[in-house]
Amino acid sequence: MGDLLTSKLFTGADVDDATKKKLQDCAHGRPREVASHFSTTANRSGSHIILVQEALKRAQARDPSLKLPPFAIDGVYSKDFADAVFAYKQQRNILNYAGRVDNIVGTKTIHSLDAEARGGKAHHHDFPPGPGPKPVPRPTPLPAAKCVPEAECPTSQSFEATIIMGGGGGEVVNVAKYWVNIRDADSNLSSLYLLTVGGYGMSPLPASACDGGAPKPFTTGKACKVCNFGPGGSFGQYTDLVLPTLRNVVLPSLRNVALMWIQFRTGDGKLHTTSPFIVDTGLLTIHGGDINVGRLENKTPCGKDGIRARRGVFTICDLAGIK
Repeated sequence: MGDLLTSKLFTGADVDDATKKKLQDCAHGRPREVASHFSTTANRSGSHIILVQEALKRAQARDPSLKLPPFAIDGVYSKDFADAVFAYKQQRNILNYAGRVDNIVGTKTIHSLDAEARGGKAHHHDFPPGPGPKPVPRPTPLPAAKCVPEAECPTSQSFEATIIMGGGGGEVVNVAKYWVNIRDADSNLSSLYLLTVGGYGMSPLPASACDGGAPKPFTTGKACKVCNFGPGGSFGQYTDLVLPTLRNVVLPSLRNVALMWIQFRTGDGKLHTTSPFIVDTGLLTIHGGDINVGRLENKTPCGKDGIRARRGVFTICDLAGIK
């Protein structure tokens, strides 16, 4: 694949090969898009940042209406520079995968800066090309539910799992079902999963018909898509007694959480398993010694056929009518 950036600022003879590669990787989104971003936490310092800072200064010089907050050209992705990137993307209407403005330099942003560095027109990626007035910057609330097919889902290694609700029972052989929202922390895309599990020698599990516990983060050892978890999933009890205040000393609160580990597929089709991670079970009780093993299925209620995800998160209200 050829170079996507062509401005002299980013590709000139005075730019060393390592810096050129860093910039082109950002433009291509390789080896994967999230890892190629420039931000306060990733690829945050070096000569590539100096050039991006210079590009942003040039964009402001060409278009004073940008009115970017001040920042230094020092090769560090500081808060001041992040604020300037956010202001630039807001005014150029460059939105991330979740339909929001952020303070990260990714593929869209670096393409726009490259175009301006060549003296051309900035890229307004989220509006169709053609004549017409400059679009007015718009607020960026979470868009209405929209299906995203598997082919358009980005990969990530940072996710959140939320137990929405579930229930089960059995004194010798236990069967239980749990609705789980898994969210890509980078793109804010979610898939809704049904975890059907069973085990031996367990106490009954009471059902809960209210919102479950809080989201809990987990990571995958390899990059995958939020819609590609499963087909296997397991649950295990993990109880934590919390007595942080006098009120809790008088009325001890037993907070139930569980350990979960689930399978996922990477882009090469290989199956992997996460390390065990903690999930908040909310009002569901997972009894001591319980081990549940079973099947994790993508049940995202949008689109027609195929694996999919949706912007935002799923709640108990989304479960009505799902088979």
